[in-house]
Amino acid sequence: MKQFRILFIAMALALTGAITAAPATAQGTKIIVVDQNRVLRESKAGKDIASKIKTIEAQMKRELEPTAKSLESMGKSLEAKTANMTPEAIRADESLRSEAMTFRTKMADLSKEREKRSQELALTERNASMAFSKALGPVLEQVMQEENADIMMSAGDVMIAMGSSDVTDKVISRLDQTTTSIAVTRKRLPEQAQQQ
Repeated sequence: MKQFRILFIAMALALTGAITAAPATAQGTKIIVVDQNRVLRESKAGKDIASKIKTIEAQMKRELEPTAKSLESMGKSLEAKTANMTPEAIRADESLRSEAMTFRTKMADLSKEREKRSQELALTERNASMAFSKALGPVLEQVMQEENADIMMSAGDVMIAMGSSDVTDKVISRLDQTTTSIAVTRKRLPEQAQQQ
């Protein structure tokens, strides 16, 4: 515990030295800060993406529902058939073993389909994020020029900033003026990836 306190105090002193030295090396350099998560969450384009992704995800779930319900019924049927049977009797019943094997195979197939849909959704989200970044780039450059800033940092990389250095509201406003929606299309895995 004592070593932790000493380490903490040493880090605090080093940080204090770095903070007091920073303005001297950064004199004349204007740094502005943007909360990228907030831009994505609060801008019209970001909300549009979230809505479209949610719709695509719901569609994917609906596609798997009939199979899942069918397997649920099949599982209940198997349970009912085997409820009063001993393990030996179950193993001896060829028809029942075959039905159980079919059930396991279909469950494994459903699991693979769910994984595939999950990967497709992640791919769709990545593509939407790249399109969002592409639309956001010129807005960030415009705000940097308007603010006469030399450096723009992500709010997640900044420990403390004065309110005037945070230009997130301005970025959201400019983005809302130029881009209110982003094209989001469901991406599908190539056939090779689906078969693996």
